[in-house]
Amino acid sequence: MTNSPSGPWVPTTANLVPPNVLMPSLARNAPAPPLHSPTPVAGAHLSDSKATEQAILGLFGFGSIEECREFMEANKASKGGRRRKGAPYEQDRKLIASVHYHALLLLGCDPNDKSYTVPEPLPLCAPVRTDAGGVRLYNPVWAMGPTSPRNREYIDAVVSSIEESEKARPTLGQDISKAAIRDQVRTFFAQLRRRYQSQVDPAAKKKQEAKNDDTRSRQRRKHNADAHRDLFDEFKEKYKEQAEGIEKLIMTDWGSSECSDEGNWPTKAEAVAYRRLKGGGDNAWEVRRKEWRSEKYNRIIGAFRKLRRQKDEKDQEAARTSGKKKDRLGRAKIPRVLGADINANHGPPRTGPRMPVPYEWSVSREWAKSWAVRTGNAELSVRTGEHLPVFDLDIPDEDIDPEYLDWITKDLGNVPVDSESNEREETS
Repeated sequence: MTNSPSGPWVPTTANLVPPNVLMPSLARNAPAPPLHSPTPVAGAHLSDSKATEQAILGLFGFGSIEECREFMEANKASKGGRRRKGAPYEQDRKLIASVHYHALLLLGCDPNDKSYTVPEPLPLCAPVRTDAGGVRLYNPVWAMGPTSPRNREYIDAVVSSIEESEKARPTLGQDISKAAIRDQVRTFFAQLRRRYQSQVDPAAKKKQEAKNDDTRSRQRRKHNADAHRDLFDEFKEKYKEQAEGIEKLIMTDWGSSECSDEGNWPTKAEAVAYRRLKGGGDNAWEVRRKEWRSEKYNRIIGAFRKLRRQKDEKDQEAARTSGKKKDRLGRAKIPRVLGADINANHGPPRTGPRMPVPYEWSVSREWAKSWAVRTGNAELSVRTGEHLPVFDLDIPDEDIDPEYLDWITKDLGNVPVDSESNEREETS
């Protein structure tokens, strides 16, 4: 967002705490003309030098950030992946929901409307807004941080609203602290600032949408990886000593992504036609195959998928007899379909300082050769020099779902969609 250096400095009114109304009535936003404020002076930041990073890693016995991440993933996997029910995660989730609810109410936004519009800052000397019940609504100065007087006033009001609500009807537990509530409010305030910036700046909006898409995609991969980690005991029981080292192969960033939009399809209509054909319906998510993964690695994932399907069938039977039709968070389950060739990920493994480097064993030699021909880049970042017993595990066909087995060998059958047929002819 560009701030006008000539814009007026905006004084704030005295702290006005809303009355003890726990659930103020919802009022639509009444945006005022945008307010330009002086650009705040940026504070000093610590340098992120390689030497400092390496020194810190060395204190904990790690040679690289990849090694640290691998240890964390494996340690998480050994504890069953996801946190148990009743762990702090459940309380955090309730706190986040409460903060979002009260913060949006005090802006005059509908907490149930995901497409809400963040209100503009009020112009100089403008009267404050109130909702239909007379409760004050706030218009933070989004160009400034959470410590500016007007923004701090809004954050204090949200914290007070949550505390009053907890006194009347406790939902967060007795051990929740005011500091924890305030920290979560400040976190959400930062999200609101980014949302406002995307409202007034098309470039920022495009950047934020791309970031949101990437975050959603990784969350879906993480969900699948966690589901596989929950099956480590079953996998080890089935394959015995040959399963040694499996914890190092189930990494979030090596998993197939799932898209709810058209992905690489030319049109949304073609994507929907394919997903409908595969039995997922109009709103199904499409699993995008990663071309860089080797056959042996894919077969191990296939074994996990079959174990997971067997577990899901047991859970569905239990849900059928209990009458439960939704997941543990009360959401309807979304169907997935194995994706078409046109929607496969043809690129290399994702790399970065926080991403584990895949083993050479897990990378397809056929893909690596074709990638080198297409791009002229024969250099790939892979891990060598370590041999895990699980590398020698041969998963038989009967341990893999037939549909998934066909999918990883690209035997997708007839697909009556024009662009998909053209894509298969071009890549064959």
